Amino acid sequence: MEINRKQVCIISDTRQMSSYFRAASVFRSAVYAGNGSFYSLLEDNYISEINSDDRFFVLNSDIDFTVEKNVNFRVLLESCVVDFTAELMQTARNGKKFRKFSLPEMIHVSYMRRFMRVHPAKYYPLKVVIPWIDPKDSLKTYSVSNLSVRGMGVTVQNADLLFRAGDMLEGLEVSLPGQDNVTVSGQVKFVRGDICGIRFLPLDDRAERLIREYVAQRMMLEKLRDDTLKNAG
Repeated sequence: MEINRKQVCIISDTRQMSSYFRAASVFRSAVYAGNGSFYSLLEDNYISEINSDDRFFVLNSDIDFTVEKNVNFRVLLESCVVDFTAELMQTARNGKKFRKFSLPEMIHVSYMRRFMRVHPAKYYPLKVVIPWIDPKDSLKTYSVSNLSVRGMGVTVQNADLLFRAGDMLEGLEVSLPGQDNVTVSGQVKFVRGDICGIRFLPLDDRAERLIREYVAQRMMLEKLRDDTLKNAG
């Protein structure tokens, strides 16, 4: 995860703070919470309500936060990471999953590079079908070495003999873990040995959403891994 720690700001204005929370509400798989004893990826959990006047937000979640009254959150947005500590206020409403937290006194915003790039998990590799290489073998897949909403790197044997910068590639089928394939088109930006760098042409809404969610999940898992190694050391 590439965060430029020099580009960090602290925000205490409630209205400005709430704008970050509203942005976070659309990134349902891009929030995790942690404390000294546990970390939990909040997949399919999301911020459903923000009340600036009464200073609280509601998180739809089955996670039991009662272990700690104050919970440390990290929210990943498109261009920044937001860190804050919130106090648990209420844990149930009408039998539905419901976690009410106080709005923090301040949030720390760390700005990142515009397009975050992640590497697939070793045991859950990403694959892509490139019909352009061999139209007769439409099921042959190639490994995706990195992925962002802007493009991807693909490992192809003898790529430097098959591709040239500027080549247009259409109908690429990218498989995402736990999701249906997404179809993308792109342009070859560079070829280095067996690596072909492809910049996506404008993605449709579904493809962009699924790729963005995958990138967010991988970033959170990488952060969890880094924190675990740091604590173990």
